[in-house]
Amino acid sequence: MAIHKVNMSKLQSFPIPGSEFKYQFHADLEFENIKTFEKVIEKLKPLTEAIKIYGIYNKGIWK
Repeated sequence: MAIHKVNMSKLQSFPIPGSEFKYQFHADLEFENIKTFEKVIEKLKPLTEAIKIYGIYNKGIWK
């Protein structure tokens, strides 16, 4: 992710109910453009059982 300048701003792990020693991870990622994000996701797919994207949002700016 660092090579593509994608920042992981949050990472949480949750045990998968009914399984032993299996966890799901929720991550918040910050990136400059969607193509960069897509490249990172494609590189992660072979390392996981599943990837689910809950949403893609513009970063909010507090005033």
